[in-house]
Amino acid sequence: MGLFNKKKKIDVWEDAYKATPHFYKQSDGNVFGAMSLTEGVKTMFLKQPQIHFEVEGQRISQWRIALIDATNDSMIGDMDYFMALKKLQPYILAEDSNFILVRGLTLDELKSL
Repeated sequence: MGLFNKKKKIDVWEDAYKATPHFYKQSDGNVFGAMSLTEGVKTMFLKQPQIHFEVEGQRISQWRIALIDATNDSMIGDMDYFMALKKLQPYILAEDSNFILVRGLTLDELKSL
């Protein structure tokens, strides 16, 4: 009987998208990294991406988060990665030493960032 009374523990990280960096070269030759936050998608972000990625042997110090509108299939805009992480604090579901997990945001919530 006890077998049926136990509730399954839900892993909030289980179905989250792990934000993948993309790298772009600026006109001055410097490279920056960007990750996206898409409307309605629960997303994992590295707390310190600058220590995890290099391009051509150089650590990437400049990071951005692109805000993606899935309803209209467009980009709302982008912002500094670390500023975005601060603004996303109210939407964090969980965090560990390396990652934060942001719940899926509505279009209005994304636009308010």
